[in-house]
Amino acid sequence: MVMDKAAFRWRSCFLVVLLLLHCIGLSNCEDKLATILSDTTLLEGCGSDYQVITTISQGDEVMILGGKIGESVFDDNLWLCVYVPKQRLYGYVADYFSDCGHVGYCNPPSGECPV
Repeated sequence: MVMDKAAFRWRSCFLVVLLLLHCIGLSNCEDKLATILSDTTLLEGCGSDYQVITTISQGDEVMILGGKIGESVFDDNLWLCVYVPKQRLYGYVADYFSDCGHVGYCNPPSGECPV
């Protein structure tokens, strides 16, 4: 049976929309990534009192592994547990200095930080 092109496109679009809604609902379809907005430090914990691991440069991409509430940075107290592929390091970075592609918090997945 040959499917009409318009019906095929409609079904394809419908399936893509369903997949996107499923991904948004589960928040697990791909790795959570963030871009660093300005040079910042990668820390061993959620605040300025923790040991500095390294500096992450503006524009670097990090993989978000989890999040915790910690010291407030410009009224944002969310800290992200991240993996920095460029440097092969784990640590915490303030949510304030990261962009996950939308306005607001990065909405990190639940998970333990290997720091």
